[in-house]
Amino acid sequence: MEAAENKRRQCAGFGWATRGSQSYLLKNEEQPFCYACDSLYTVRHILIECPDFQDTRKKYFSVTDMYRLFREVNPSRIAGYLKDLGVYGKI
Repeated sequence: MEAAENKRRQCAGFGWATRGSQSYLLKNEEQPFCYACDSLYTVRHILIECPDFQDTRKKYFSVTDMYRLFREVNPSRIAGYLKDLGVYGKI
């Protein structure tokens, strides 16, 4: 049970991720699009879907859905991925 609680706390630390991809809501702006593939710029898109980030993503994890990402991947690997993309400080 202690390990599960620790993992939950680590994952909760990624609540900041929505700030960058959903800040448009607070600013009353249009929802942003990914310049690389013209898809909606969402947390899921950055972490799982964007084909432009695929090579970088593979260096850090190989899961293909959000549930497994936050359940199976160490949060430091996710943070490393975001830093490598150059978006860590922006979200």
